[in-house]
Formats: sequence, C-alpha cells, structure tokens
Amino acid sequence: MENMPARPMIRLFLVGCPRSGTTLLQSLLAAHSQLLSFPETHFFTKVLSPRPLLRNLGLASPHARTRFYRILEDIGHPHMHTHLPRFTVSRRQYSRAFVALLDAVTQSQNKQGWLEKTPRHLHHVDEIRARVPGAKFIHLIRNGEDVIASLYEVVKAHPERWVSMPAGDLDSCIARWIESIERSQHYLAAPDHAIVRYEQLIEAPRDVLGHLCRFIGVSFEERMLEDARHHAATLVLPHETWKQGVSQAIEPPRQRKFDRIFSEVERQHIMARIAQVNLARFDRPERLCMMFPHGA
Repeated sequence: MENMPARPMIRLFLVGCPRSGTTLLQSLLAAHSQLLSFPETHFFTKVLSPRPLLRNLGLASPHARTRFYRILEDIGHPHMHTHLPRFTVSRRQYSRAFVALLDAVTQSQNKQGWLEKTPRHLHHVDEIRARVPGAKFIHLIRNGEDVIASLYEVVKAHPERWVSMPAGDLDSCIARWIESIERSQHYLAAPDHAIVRYEQLIEAPRDVLGHLCRFIGVSFEERMLEDARHHAATLVLPHETWKQGVSQAIEPPRQRKFDRIFSEVERQHIMARIAQVNLARFDRPERLCMMFPHGA
C-alpha cells in the first residue's frame, strides 16, 4: 500500500487590537484536538529588528538570538535550540527557524497545526505572508468603547509592560484601536483571512467556532467550549497578570468598564473620535458566505 501524502501543516496567526479578547479566542481554538498554541511569541515585533536600516538590509535584530531562546523558554521547549543555526543573521533565516520550530513542536504532539497569537503581529501581516508558507490569519474585532476602556485601564496599571503607550493618555488608546480596525479592514476580501466579531463570539460561540473551523480546515469539536478554560492557563505567562480573566466563563459583563471608569466628558470624547469607524462592514452576510461557503 502506498504511503499517503502528509497533510500540510496548518499555520495560524491570531491578530487584532490588544484587549479585544484575543486570548479568549486563542484558548477556545487551543482546546481543539488538532491545534497547538502557546504564549505570545512577539517574534515579528522583537526578534526581527524594527530598525529601518537593518530591516532594509534584510538583517534581524542584534538581540535576535537571545530573544529567540526566550521564546523557546516561554513555550516550554528550551532544549530545541538546535533549530536555530549557529550563524543566523538574516530575517529570512530567523523566520525559517521559527516556522521549523513551531512545526516540530506541533508534530511532536501529533497535531495537525499551530496557532500563534500576538495581537501586534497585525502590523506585520505582509511579512508573515511572505515568510510563512500557507499562513492564515484570524482577526478579532471588538467594539471601540470596550477595547479603549480596557486598554486605558491596563496601561495605567502596568506602564512598565506597555512602554509604547503613555499611561493615562486616552487619545493614544483611541488611536490604537482605530489603527487596528483600519489595518484589519485591508484584508476583508482576502481568502487567507477570517474576521471574527467578539460580540458575536460571546453571543453564539458554537456558530462562530464552527465557521472558523471550516476556514481552518478542521472539524468543529464540542471540547473547544468545554476545555477552553483549562487550556487558557497554558497560554498566559506568569507576569501577564492582566490576562487573568480569560479563564472565566464566556458571558457578557454585568457592568461595562466604559461606563465605570470614564467620566461623561471622556465618554463623549471617545464616541466622537470613534464615530468615523464603521464596524458594520465586518458584518456583511455576503462576506461571511464568501469566506465560509456551504459545505466547505
């Protein structure tokens, strides 16, 4: 009997604005028997240098090796350092090693694919597309009031972990959400991108996950809803205390943080700023039908 060809590795990237619920969606998908996930790697934001000169030359960050080894520790596989060749300097080489690492970890657990969740990788979609064969992207979209309130609160509480955003600067939180929505909008019609509304995930998790499973190429499993909270604990690093709520049950909050932490003047300011963003474009039925055709 001839050997059946190996199925292609599923390589998924979950992106969006921070505080949109990406860790919750990650934990739901990580509960699938054929998908593996792990703490945020920040690979394309930290290992590959943001310095324009090095980027233009195709070189990685001077600290890339140290950061790559940190990823190995964070995902629980420090012994797999051999996946990074000794003389690795280019962005292409590091990207190849990163993909090989995640593929190897996934294969060692007899799973069909992996899911990497770093929200800010939304800013690196085009490079990921170019460097990760077969990559698919899942964008999580959440309404501006809730995201901005959560961002504002967490940046004030953990300024040392959110150095790119000044603590107490409401406008920077608003701008971050608007920019993220605009970036996701660019990929609305792309077949390798799926758009998920957080509010729909909370209201009908089984339906949303069913659509996502068809997009990914796996069958929906009830365990995704039953075991998500168990998997959430493996996806959060000890210092990421702002993610503690992800292990809670899927349900709408009893009181909106937006109403609790902002004054009336601040709420009006936020609503005026985000009025320019039309989230309805992410809800078009024809887009969902195109992305998830019947019987796919």
